Amino acid sequence: SWEFVIEDAACYPETPLQEAECSFAFQPVIDPFAKEVVSYEALLRTTSGDSPAVYFDGLSREEIYWTDLHSKRIAFAMAGLLHLRGRTLSINLLPMTLVNVPNAVEFLLAEIEASGLIPEQIIVEFTESEAISRLDEFTDSVRKLKSAGIRVA
Repeated sequence: SWEFVIEDAACYPETPLQEAECSFAFQPVIDPFAKEVVSYEALLRTTSGDSPAVYFDGLSREEIYWTDLHSKRIAFAMAGLLHLRGRTLSINLLPMTLVNVPNAVEFLLAEIEASGLIPEQIIVEFTESEAISRLDEFTDSVRKLKSAGIRVA
């Protein structure tokens, strides 16, 4: 049977950047056999807790991609405060963000390092809400992520 215990060292991170325009909810992924948290998924929210749709509402297509990428700075900074240790972190990314924002992979790698995380802890989950055009460029970006140690889903 399951028994949930609140750890004394539990961390509920605040958004680390005062000027942040977004926040993240960290959903734990549980291994039911080991009865432990093995991973977290960073879910984009507005600063008031609203959904990503509300956050992206009113932005142009180009702004959506830039905002999608740059929101990960907040996700990584908040995750750094969670002291993930051996746990992984999943982030959601629009697939065309990697193509439409110059140096997107390099940005992600720099923010991972700045937050005290390592690429091997990160899983990039591509959302299924848009078609992938410019397939060669997308594939090259995915190869860069994977060669740095980031997993993709």
